[in-house]
Amino acid sequence: MSFARGPQGNKRKAVGLRAAPSARTIFVAFGCELLETRWLLTTDLGPLLPVALEDVLIASPLVEVSSLDEGVVSPFATTSPTGYTPAKIRAAYNIDDIFFAGGSIVGDGTGQTIAIIDAFHTPTALADLTSFSNHFGLPMPPSFTQVAQDGTTNYPADANANWSLEALLDIQWAHAIAPGASILLVEAASASPTNLGIAIDYARSQAGVSVISLSWGLDEYGTESNYDVHFATPTNHANVSYFAATGDDGAPGKYPAYSPGVMAVGGTTLPKDGQGNPVIANESSWSGSGGGISLFESQPSWQNGVVTQSATQRTTPDVAFDANPNTGVSVYDSYNNNGAAKWTQVGGTSFSAPAWAGIVAIADQGRNLAGLPTLDIPELMTSIYAMPSNYFNDITISGGGPANLPAVGYDLVTGRGTPKSDLIVSYLVGMNSVAGTVFDDVNGNTVLDGELGLAGWNVFADLDEDAVLDPLTVGNFASADVPKSITSFSTVTSNRIVSGVTGDVTDVNVTLNISHSRPSDLIVTLISPTGTRVTLANHAGNTADNFTNTTFDDSAAISISKGIGPFSGSYHPDEMLLALFSENPNGTWQLEIQDTVANTSGTLNSWSLELTTGDRSTTSLADGSYYLGDLPAGTYQVRQELQAPYSQTAPLSVFYTIGLAIGEQVTGYDFGNQLPVVNSTVDARHIFYNQSTFDGNSAAI
Repeated sequence: MSFARGPQGNKRKAVGLRAAPSARTIFVAFGCELLETRWLLTTDLGPLLPVALEDVLIASPLVEVSSLDEGVVSPFATTSPTGYTPAKIRAAYNIDDIFFAGGSIVGDGTGQTIAIIDAFHTPTALADLTSFSNHFGLPMPPSFTQVAQDGTTNYPADANANWSLEALLDIQWAHAIAPGASILLVEAASASPTNLGIAIDYARSQAGVSVISLSWGLDEYGTESNYDVHFATPTNHANVSYFAATGDDGAPGKYPAYSPGVMAVGGTTLPKDGQGNPVIANESSWSGSGGGISLFESQPSWQNGVVTQSATQRTTPDVAFDANPNTGVSVYDSYNNNGAAKWTQVGGTSFSAPAWAGIVAIADQGRNLAGLPTLDIPELMTSIYAMPSNYFNDITISGGGPANLPAVGYDLVTGRGTPKSDLIVSYLVGMNSVAGTVFDDVNGNTVLDGELGLAGWNVFADLDEDAVLDPLTVGNFASADVPKSITSFSTVTSNRIVSGVTGDVTDVNVTLNISHSRPSDLIVTLISPTGTRVTLANHAGNTADNFTNTTFDDSAAISISKGIGPFSGSYHPDEMLLALFSENPNGTWQLEIQDTVANTSGTLNSWSLELTTGDRSTTSLADGSYYLGDLPAGTYQVRQELQAPYSQTAPLSVFYTIGLAIGEQVTGYDFGNQLPVVNSTVDARHIFYNQSTFDGNSAAI
């Protein structure tokens, strides 16, 4: 059930709804709260209420809206935008600074689909998104799809003022943050948890959906963990992450933000300067931001050691974003505004959640470009809590509030803080880069000080440190000591010796064929010549779900743990084969299969390795600039391949030793080169002056 509160001093009837004082009485009696200032989360007691009572709440929402005590957002609708524009929000949170492939690809969510889950039907959704995009000069998304919870166009009843405004906010601002992503709006038949859950399940099953935004919530209830099943990646689907608003009445916050299956997004106040530009340095907590310690959900592993407010329970929020309606954003709403004034300034954590969904959609774009799968919640949240604190704007200025206050580090009102999006996306993509310029050091001073760049020069990460650029090569190596029987409670190994390969490992894929009465009893592990172990599959599949030409590849979209047997095609392994990067490929590789259950048997029929070896390299562009990317965290010797007749002047050490942390992108590693200096005696009798030759005796000198 959704409700909204309007600006101070204003009361507004929700459009098209019948007054129902009895519903208010019931609502308050069961502890439901108004959630946002004209931005709603929805509230619904769901399983705690008898079905008939839940129906009453859905059918008879509150019709009057009232204000928070935070000032006036006035008027309700205007003929032009009054809130922050997409350009200002993107600049404030460094979203415009996100690029991939050395700056050649804009980070805009291309290739991803953002799913929005709301209740009831908003018939103006596409038209208003078009008007919003046209006004701010945004391209339309590659696709916009609007469906009912069953995936059809048999839409539910039209939304009230609050749900429609929610939907318009969600789709317009998810698009503003990630304009290259497609949008899927799924409209639940009602605001009940059951129907919203059906809508989530439809969205997460759709191909291309990688992030899902949920700007609604309700008070915690004893069996809420049963609902957490909706916040997982379906089998045979690429990873999906979920984003939930924490609420707008301060502590204690709302569910599903308390679920460990979502990123919980709180809110801040982002003040303006005299020119209307956001001032990140003065960003403060917002008194409405939901947050607190869960009554029922256990603390997920990624909060261990970071969260100090509880050692056992889930806490919220995880992160934050601008949410105060007085420092809010502009939404185009023709559904609730019939006149010329169709712009509304809105806020609430309902804005914060789709904003973060958009940022992670951009990260998923970068991961796909790097050959990595999209993020699921365990990987996303482990990274969010592991990355350095200076990747966030740590909110320490209090915006007031009756309970939670901001503090240095994690707190229960803004979590880790608001995003420095370029740094966060770089970390989430997980690949690092080195950049610089190869230049003609004419004056020989070893410094790039206006000289021209040198195009077409190779720069490389010398993985085996032999001072030679080893070209990338791909080799396939099949095991010859197969087939091998797999018996109950046994460990079977098969070896493949690799020799004569130059360069270190940059990529590994494994293909295998196993027939077994119950493959879910198996643990399949690859062991490198140096002893590094990578688990490929851990109890995947079920009875007779064999591995048939199954390839384990880090770049595969579907994890083996989410796959449906029989397994055929490419799957992301349980552990990253990237762990083998830069290892020596020569030696004995081993495939280990453990059968962990009695009365089962099978056969390892075949397996093979695809090894890519050599040095990661790049070529300088026309201006001499280079970008060496796709480097895992580690320490590298970065060199140039010298071209005759030049001699190298910088660096003096010939190469750079560069340590890269996760997601680190460094620049300024320049290579200077100088042509030979020709020593000659000048014959004054043959000096050219203004294109005239004279012999040294002329008075013209």
